[in-house]
Amino acid sequence: MHPWMIYLAGIIGGLFLIGLGLPMYMKKVKPNPVYGFRTRKTLSNEAVWYDANRYAGRCLILTGVFGIVMCLAVFVLQRTGSLPPEFTLKYKAAVIGAGYMIAVILMLIFSLLHLRKL
Repeated sequence: MHPWMIYLAGIIGGLFLIGLGLPMYMKKVKPNPVYGFRTRKTLSNEAVWYDANRYAGRCLILTGVFGIVMCLAVFVLQRTGSLPPEFTLKYKAAVIGAGYMIAVILMLIFSLLHLRKL
């Protein structure tokens, strides 16, 4: 695997999350059983659906932006020689993957906390 593939995958992942979040944020996703922030509470009330999905969409967009910035930061650090030589492709992939996982978990927690307020 080429080293740039890890950055490309991270950036595509971020763009994917942004692409998923934009329709939710813009209130373009109607209540449905497939796509959106689906819970009993959101599916039972259309106003709650749109409010919760708008918030979750914003969180998805921010998660995607965070992921892209994180990938670019690791790339720049590598290109400038700021990373030690033992920081191999495997470690870079682990850092980017862990960053995405933590961001997604935080996004879910914040979205659920917002839903509790509704």
